[in-house]
Amino acid sequence: MPVNSGSVAQACLTDSNIKDMQTLFTLPLTTAQVNAFNKSPKCQGCQGFKNFMQDRLGYSQIGASSVRSAYTAFCDIVPLLTAYIADEHVGRFKLVSFSGVWYVVGITLLTFAAHPYILEHHLNLANVCFLISIFVGIAVGN
Repeated sequence: MPVNSGSVAQACLTDSNIKDMQTLFTLPLTTAQVNAFNKSPKCQGCQGFKNFMQDRLGYSQIGASSVRSAYTAFCDIVPLLTAYIADEHVGRFKLVSFSGVWYVVGITLLTFAAHPYILEHHLNLANVCFLISIFVGIAVGN
């Protein structure tokens, strides 16, 4: 018996429910919904991340958005690899401990990259440290 052929699945997959879902995803957002999304903590975090890259590191708006998108995608993919490594090779408790330390190292490097003296006098070094910290440190340790 297939997994999704039970009574619950059949009740959820009626024609009226599918049409309701299609309507939900095809309607345009209202102004209130857009404003609520823009004020959400997750969206504000994205904007702060991009503002730092634009204002302090000299990225263009497109460049900052591209780095942010790549970082988000990388953060979504890395857990699959780390789960495989934990299950097959290292063990989950050892990998969780290692990831925690790795994350702290990434945050420390990010703190270094965001220091005002480094930003003012060594912008290229700050840019390299920033990219290494978010991709190699934080994303992998996440």
